[in-house]
Amino acid sequence: MATALASAEISLHPTRHHLQAAVALATTLRHPAYDCIHLCLAEALAQPLVTADTRLVAAVRSGPAPRFSDLVVPLEELPQLLAG
Repeated sequence: MATALASAEISLHPTRHHLQAAVALATTLRHPAYDCIHLCLAEALAQPLVTADTRLVAAVRSGPAPRFSDLVVPLEELPQLLAG
């Protein structure tokens, strides 16, 4: 896992313009807004959000916001994602 993370390209992106959507999503999912900011940014960038937060994964995959379910990737699935 550490090798996969070490070889990943990491970029910084401003999140201020995602705040309104993130708060709305947080309310919908009943999940903290800071995680929802990451989800909104992932959606905007059309990139997966890799997370070790099993509660976030469960909230997104079984919750009322199905458009995010393909974006969230549990950390243990990262090697499969990187493999292709």
